[in-house]
Amino acid sequence: KADFAKLFPTLICALNDALTGMITSAVELRKTDEQVKNIIYIINGSGLGASVLEGDKIISTEAGHVQLIKPLNKFNVTEVCGLFGNNFTCIEKSAASKAALEPLWKKLTGTDGDGFHISKEYQNGNETALSLYDTSSLLVAHIAVGLLEAFNKKDSLKETAFVFHGGIFHVPQYRSEEHTSELQSHSD
Repeated sequence: KADFAKLFPTLICALNDALTGMITSAVELRKTDEQVKNIIYIINGSGLGASVLEGDKIISTEAGHVQLIKPLNKFNVTEVCGLFGNNFTCIEKSAASKAALEPLWKKLTGTDGDGFHISKEYQNGNETALSLYDTSSLLVAHIAVGLLEAFNKKDSLKETAFVFHGGIFHVPQYRSEEHTSELQSHSD
């Protein structure tokens, strides 16, 4: 592994993708929609992260590293989270594109497959791929509702924008009607 400090000796700080994505989204949304005061930004790629913009304050969260409860652990994932010494299975291990879907694909099918391969299988109606994406979508919806509730944004939905980023969100029908409806019902 390369030493990051040696590769970038003049770098003052580095931000994670959820925080940098939030900054970019905030600038763009504030330029185009004056009504937006709050943003909930969720990124699903190699991991699963989120940031929340409240007024002018950005709060970075580790939303994917919340404990995965048994009823939502469809694939009986037992891999330990490990972040901050957590010894439980976190949501990221069942929902993140690279951290979950690729290893689960291998576990369930016995074959290797990256995100592009699993996406193609999903689009071709493969039941395993459909189940993986459906579970990921459900868990991301739970994260979105949890952030909405944790930051008391249910009463200010007209001022709150959701931004979903990451390759998995580009897979057709990833955001299923069922889970979009679920998110809307929690925000009423």
